[in-house]
Amino acid sequence: MKRIIITILILFLALPCFAGNLLQQEYETAKMSEMAQEPAFYNLSKRGLIENDYSAYLNGGGSLYGVLKYKQGRLPKNSLDLKYVNLILAKYDIIVKNRNSQLIQPDKIIIDDKDYKMLSDDVKSDIAVFNIIIFK
Repeated sequence: MKRIIITILILFLALPCFAGNLLQQEYETAKMSEMAQEPAFYNLSKRGLIENDYSAYLNGGGSLYGVLKYKQGRLPKNSLDLKYVNLILAKYDIIVKNRNSQLIQPDKIIIDDKDYKMLSDDVKSDIAVFNIIIFK
């Protein structure tokens, strides 16, 4: 009986740990409905979206990768925004460098609500777009 009570208590205390990124989930849901209006989002696969974005970067066009590279050079060192921009770029580079093989699925970027409140709106948007493209 003690084990059952202790197990229930531990599960009850662990519940708040599962809801640490509610702000991010809410933002990404709104961003997803916005992105769903664009036909390219449905017409291209994940690989197609990433390859188009990266080739646009290489050709000097507008791309998420280019925006992130630009922000990387402009953000103050040791800032929370720079930390997450670097994380997106690292995950993006993993995908781009393995273009000839099967699409490598990096982990979704999950941010605790405490940190999420401190991020700029631009970085929140970049994270949401990256997560939506990779996990659509």
